[in-house]
Amino acid sequence: TGNLADSFDSIIQNLKWNADIKRKKGKAIRMPLFSLLVMFLVLMLMTGLVVPKVTSFLRSQEIELPVYTISLIAFSDFMKANFLLILASIPTIIIAIKMGKKFSPAFAIFVDGLVLYLPVFGGVVTKLESARFCQFFAITFKSGLGIIECIETAGSVIGNKAIKNSIESIKDAVSDGTSINESIANSGYFPPLVNRMFKVGEESGNMESALQNIQFFYDREINDSIDKIVAMIQ
Repeated sequence: TGNLADSFDSIIQNLKWNADIKRKKGKAIRMPLFSLLVMFLVLMLMTGLVVPKVTSFLRSQEIELPVYTISLIAFSDFMKANFLLILASIPTIIIAIKMGKKFSPAFAIFVDGLVLYLPVFGGVVTKLESARFCQFFAITFKSGLGIIECIETAGSVIGNKAIKNSIESIKDAVSDGTSINESIANSGYFPPLVNRMFKVGEESGNMESALQNIQFFYDREINDSIDKIVAMIQ
């Protein structure tokens, strides 16, 4: 478009934003993962060593045990009998999902669609992808590209396959003459704020400013959501 300097400036801002998001995601994942690992090890220790010793003592007393104690003993027996199977199943499931997503686009869309409905986590993913889409749309729109090209370019940076697939339907709807905000609303994946800001941008003719507002609001919300996730898991 002839706006090379502006494009490079946009790249710099985007790299900074992505680096900041990666840092926040690392903050959200590292400590909770460590906490979960410690919790898992303690659980294994309790069910594998402590509970069996207490169980043998209780059974030797020949007394009627409460339902909670019976449940704990049953859980301990199950963990002892299936410990290796449970340990092996976790990486197996993760690898199977990754391979399925790699070789089956339909499966990838299905799995990524489920992620969006997870409590707390789904909202963060939706806001991240919405902010990324709006940011790239604003960059390309400012550069003077056409609406369809802006949608294609912004859609190419989306990581979630379900949202990425919906952007194809948005592009087709806009090509058929539907307004951008109506097409986005019909996709069902973008939050109401995105729909409203696109509508404001279309009606006012100041699309870039409207989309920058989305990133401003979502940056704060993403920070707050990540802090809540860390606190919740701990």
